[in-house]
Amino acid sequence: MTLLIVFLASALYLVATAHIARQVRSGHPGNRAFFLYAGFAAVVLHGTHAGLTLFTPDGIELGLFSAGSLVGLLVALIAIITSLFRPVAAVSVGAYPIACVLLVLSALLHDRYAPRHFSTGVGAHIVLSLLAYAVLAMATVHAVLLAIQNRRFREHRVAGMLRTLPPIQTMEAILFEQVAIGFVLLTLALLAGLLYVDDFFAQHLVHKTVLSIAGWAALGALLVGHRVAGWRGRTAVRWTVAAFVLLVVAFFGSKFVLELVLQRG
Repeated sequence: MTLLIVFLASALYLVATAHIARQVRSGHPGNRAFFLYAGFAAVVLHGTHAGLTLFTPDGIELGLFSAGSLVGLLVALIAIITSLFRPVAAVSVGAYPIACVLLVLSALLHDRYAPRHFSTGVGAHIVLSLLAYAVLAMATVHAVLLAIQNRRFREHRVAGMLRTLPPIQTMEAILFEQVAIGFVLLTLALLAGLLYVDDFFAQHLVHKTVLSIAGWAALGALLVGHRVAGWRGRTAVRWTVAAFVLLVVAFFGSKFVLELVLQRG
């Protein structure tokens, strides 16, 4: 049953991606409702799979691949919500494949993670962390599109994809909105972790915490630099991508080493 759900969700993600990619190549917006409906249906199926696999009688199974699947689900959902209010459907070209790959990995690969029950505080830390990663993943996809948009404008290649994107100023405004939201969520997640997670050394969380704080500091520096020194363009793209890489290494890199290399699930 769960494999059928994964197959249908993946097919819908790929169909929606192909539809958007065709619009991007042609430079014409086309039927915006189709990819929204297809994407929403995929998200519903994706969420159904997460509900069936994460919650067990012994607790919540939140291993490397399950957590990745949840982030992918949130990324796709954020892409849909953003597309409803802003003309940035092209962002889903990156969001839907990310969600699809993470969903398939969670279905095919077994997590070395023992299900467990979480306290309210730790649960809040986990939820806020996943939301922060999803928002910042979308900001990173947005930053990559902004970089491509800037480069094509400098090369005077104003065609194709550029016709499906809003002006650069609007793209930058959306990017900094996403970075600011991700920064706030990450701040709350770190505070919840410091308050409610016990014994960082026993749980091998020191390196994860240090890298997370480094990513948080990079995001804070970007926001301050934008406000004070007017950072934008390639500078904003580089800082966004660098901060996200630090956070990915902190969370998923740590889980990969602990669960798959050291087998300490």
